[in-house]
Amino acid sequence: MTTINLDELQKGYFVDGQVFETKADVEEYARKDIVTGAIKKLVKDVKNADWLYENRKAITACFKLDPIKQVAKEDREELQNGLNNAIAMVNAAELDKIAMKKFEFLIANADQLVKSFKWPTVKRLSKEEQAVKSAEMLTAIEGSNDALVAWLSTNSSSIVDAFNTGKVKRKVSDGALEGLAKYKLEVAKQKFEEGENITIKQAEILKAEGIEVPKERQYDPEAKK
Repeated sequence: MTTINLDELQKGYFVDGQVFETKADVEEYARKDIVTGAIKKLVKDVKNADWLYENRKAITACFKLDPIKQVAKEDREELQNGLNNAIAMVNAAELDKIAMKKFEFLIANADQLVKSFKWPTVKRLSKEEQAVKSAEMLTAIEGSNDALVAWLSTNSSSIVDAFNTGKVKRKVSDGALEGLAKYKLEVAKQKFEEGENITIKQAEILKAEGIEVPKERQYDPEAKK
């Protein structure tokens, strides 16, 4: 008789004889035909089309080189767990008062450290630097070649649109909108602090935070088109 550990059973979705762990995986599977169809409208070679589909996530990442890394919920949880473990080890060591005093600040401010944690600011890449970095990342994908990398670099927008064909647009939650607002504020602040000109909308975001941006450092992106 086979013994089944119920703790090891996972909820899943059974589709076309296959088991998928998440609804997102099911949706990705369901979109495969229309995504590959969209890709084949861009490339004639079936082998290249298959390669593009199999490597779509890695390829998309090559064109998302935003230097501002957002702190995910999982990041905070990992930091919290690490601090909890460190504090537990300190307490278990039964240190004397002098040694224990060295850890007082960490123990007293652990929760605040988790709440206020941010990834270090990374210098923004110029358009030329982004192009070089993207090409390097594309070249590193197994099965790529110089001609394919050059084509992807030139047609990045079209190929990413093809990858996104058939995606269901969901209503954005209040939490997501709040996160987006924080992200836009961080981007505007970083550009302003690094001496870059910013858009009129970004200047308005900073103004709401009490930061005045001189008119000569603002521009309308639509006016350049």
